[in-house]
Amino acid sequence: AARALDVRYQVAESAVQSPDINAESINFRLHDHHARTVQVVGAWNNWAMPGRIAAQVTPGVWQASIPRLAAGQYAYKFVIDGEQALRDPHNPLKTHDGYGAFNSLMIVPPLTR
Repeated sequence: AARALDVRYQVAESAVQSPDINAESINFRLHDHHARTVQVVGAWNNWAMPGRIAAQVTPGVWQASIPRLAAGQYAYKFVIDGEQALRDPHNPLKTHDGYGAFNSLMIVPPLTR
């Protein structure tokens, strides 16, 4: 049974894409079965808490959305349970946060018409 659960979570983990940028919004997703709350903060809101509060859309998968930002680069992090800052594990782009760790880096392309 434990092996079946591992396989199911690996499938769920591989299905998570973050950030997902579309014409109207940017969706952030995090796979974390231990989190009680998840928030997203970033350069677009001057890192202000509470940021964007994520909803648990399926067990262990959290999602938060913001309106699409202007083209550019934006740093962000997840905040787990109001205290643990976490770089987006699904986004390989990162930048130093100035505190000995990393922020995730999101590149928003210009909208094409």
